[in-house]
Amino acid sequence: MAAKAGYGLIDTWTPTVGHDVCQSPFTRYVEGVIPVSLNGPALAVPFHPNSAGADAQAEIALKAIRGGASSAAG
Repeated sequence: MAAKAGYGLIDTWTPTVGHDVCQSPFTRYVEGVIPVSLNGPALAVPFHPNSAGADAQAEIALKAIRGGASSAAG
């Protein structure tokens, strides 16, 4: 129904591959059980995006909204 109305999903996973929880604290976009984020001013929370991850997701979404990337209709 959403696709018929012109809405879709923005793929934030594919552009962030390689920034998973197994990467170094300077590279990853998501924290593990013990948050050790060293890439931003915000407090890190377990199993959530850190500052770099939130920034990356925002940039991906803004690019798609502005027409710079295709979205995947659900």
